Amino acid sequence: GVVALDPEAVRAAGGDLSAEVIPGTSEVGGGASPREALPTFLLALRSRSRTADALEAALRRHDPPVLARIKDGRVLLDLRTVAPEELPALSAALRALAAPEA
Repeated sequence: GVVALDPEAVRAAGGDLSAEVIPGTSEVGGGASPREALPTFLLALRSRSRTADALEAALRRHDPPVLARIKDGRVLLDLRTVAPEELPALSAALRALAAPEA
């Protein structure tokens, strides 16, 4: 399905996160199956007050956890893996982390 998460909404939630949607790839397969790259869109996040490692760890500790990867100093969320019913939880996690770390 199509996931609608507006980077402007992330920025509007708080000044600490910046977000942009970028093209990327997801690896699928494993075990006996060869890995194949599928095109996807990634939500690329940066924080003004946290390192990429700290932001990724905070997302992982959120309830429910948000799994991401880090590349080039940005936290990347693969939007292909987010189901429409998961969007409210993802939006809540991003809003919670948008406030600068105290």
